Amino acid sequence: MKKIIPILFLFVTSVFGQYSVEFNEIKGEINSRDKFKSGFGRYDGYEIEFYQNEIVNFLVFPESHPLTVLFVDPDGKVFMQSRANAGGVAVLSTQIPKQGEWALLIVADSNATVCGYTLQYAFAASNSVKPDDDADFCSQILFLTEHAKANFILFQAPVSGRSGFVKLSGSSDSFVDENDGSYIAKYYEGDNIREANKIYTKLVEDIKNCLPKEWDESRKDWNNVEDFKVKGAMFSNLTDINPRYVQISLFDFTDSKERFTGNFVVQLEIRRAN
Repeated sequence: MKKIIPILFLFVTSVFGQYSVEFNEIKGEINSRDKFKSGFGRYDGYEIEFYQNEIVNFLVFPESHPLTVLFVDPDGKVFMQSRANAGGVAVLSTQIPKQGEWALLIVADSNATVCGYTLQYAFAASNSVKPDDDADFCSQILFLTEHAKANFILFQAPVSGRSGFVKLSGSSDSFVDENDGSYIAKYYEGDNIREANKIYTKLVEDIKNCLPKEWDESRKDWNNVEDFKVKGAMFSNLTDINPRYVQISLFDFTDSKERFTGNFVVQLEIRRAN
């Protein structure tokens, strides 16, 4: 079997105790060289070592033929399964009940010859399922920037019985945009530019103090976009594997044709830089 074993992921989790999320994507193909079992079909297999209480999300996108995805526990029993037609997606989300070596099997129909697919997977350590209820602002930010690696897909299914979603301290509204996988928090919407500037400036400094030093900072003054203006500060961590950014924006909709609750909006966005 092919192996997906996040050794570094597990090492960092156990030694440093920080929030830890892993996300990756694999382009795979089931063909005549893969194993075949009568009454079962051809399949690709992946081995994954898990600790108890970690959470996992698998997404499998078949290209041309239906595929069945099986998640098998260390005792060899099918723990869960999902099926998707070509152009669809098979989804498996769960919290790991038992430590050990698990298997993910991607199975093609017995009469299929070549089946391409894309496998996306996200793992989160047991301490990264949900922050403590009394977590401070910086802990919330670090938690969110870690989950941004996986486009917040581990928020979408509360597999542990409690959703990992976080409403940022001080925000009036927070949500995950399902269209692009970004986390949005609104901090001000009103007509007082001085108050909006005050909140914007404080939020930028707070984020700067929360993020590790390897995050780069850039700022942009007022800029015209369509019929409104915006200025902002961006903090980015553009690694090759998990590029992410945090952006704080102050919008001026005074001259916009569209009507909002207030002319000025302060907003924070966290997302993976795809």
